[in-house]
Amino acid sequence: MNETLKRSNSPIFWVLFGGGGMVAALFGPVLVTITGLLVPLGFMSGLMTYQRALAIAQPKPAGTAKPAAAPPSCRVDSASGSRSPVPS
Repeated sequence: MNETLKRSNSPIFWVLFGGGGMVAALFGPVLVTITGLLVPLGFMSGLMTYQRALAIAQPKPAGTAKPAAAPPSCRVDSASGSRSPVPS
């Protein structure tokens, strides 16, 4: 009568299912509000244009990325783009 209970993997799947439901509960009303109310009423008309969606969806050509900003303690040479520390 000493039977051991077998462990189940189902709690892992229930946690994932519950997490997905929580994410849907948080983002669903926001998406419905934006795409179902604000855009048709004209409050966000400039944000959802074809040109803007196309610019987001297409990759940028190589070499068009902006360089990282120099920290305030660096001096940037405008001719070569090299950075040097500012003397104290």
